[in-house]
Amino acid sequence: MNYAIQTKNLCKEYKGELRVSHLNLNIPSGCVYGFLGPNGAGKSTTMKMMLGLVKPTDGAVRILGKTMNEKNRLTVLSMIGSLIESPAYYGHLSGRENLEIAATLKGVNKKSVSHALEIVHLNDVGNKKVKHYSLGMKQRLGIACALLGNPKLILLDEPTNGLDPAGIQEIRQLICRLPKQYGMTVLVSSHLLSEIDQMAAEIGIIDHGELLFENSLHVLHAHSQESLHLRTSEPKRALALLKEKHVPASLSTSGPDRRDTILSLPMLSDSELSGVLRALITDHIEVFRIEESKKSLEDIFLDLTGRSVCLS
Repeated sequence: MNYAIQTKNLCKEYKGELRVSHLNLNIPSGCVYGFLGPNGAGKSTTMKMMLGLVKPTDGAVRILGKTMNEKNRLTVLSMIGSLIESPAYYGHLSGRENLEIAATLKGVNKKSVSHALEIVHLNDVGNKKVKHYSLGMKQRLGIACALLGNPKLILLDEPTNGLDPAGIQEIRQLICRLPKQYGMTVLVSSHLLSEIDQMAAEIGIIDHGELLFENSLHVLHAHSQESLHLRTSEPKRALALLKEKHVPASLSTSGPDRRDTILSLPMLSDSELSGVLRALITDHIEVFRIEESKKSLEDIFLDLTGRSVCLS
């Protein structure tokens, strides 16, 4: 497989503590790669090492077939666009003027300014002063700056932070278009599960600087196992009865105060479930409710990290 980014045993130590620990990422070319983790997990530090803004304590970064080091740094950066943290801009200048300054600093043709404005849907307000832009428009201007020169790789660090739902949707749609229409690879970091779920094809989950999961989003969702929940009049006696009949079952709690005890079973065929219900009723155990349950993306994340991230 062709990889846009690979890291090998990448480490960063601050004050004797590893903030990024032996990280091995393999990011395929031509996709949106979601870099997911709670705040403080090491996402921004990793992305800064990819850009040569932070020097690794150990390990290596390989980008678009070249190793990121002092010798290759400028060559590698010429193929990358990035938006790390908040976009910088001159409020008294127009969006177009801001991009023209950025194009001069990056050494790219100013003709790419109009193309970048078109991609992020700001061409109609390109001559408007940036201080009059909405937060979402400013974020899109920052992405337009990253797109100057048509880079092969885009790194976006928490690009939807602070945006309202409409602004989030705009940025999400923009990011999803980049690989399909322009052949770019996009690495986007986020602590928002719902955003990564709707944007990325490939995903890496990091926590405390360590990579916990890396694969397609489809594989991550496959971790979600369906189960059956039965609410009965006597859950403990029901559990004992099913174990006697060699039906795998367990007790769990539900409800807002976690006081309701329910019977949890794996997914069963209709005939198997009918047999379970018949056995319970024959033993005078009432069945009040049957529900199908499936782990959410947040549940899967909690299983991997032991702590939560935001859903929206």
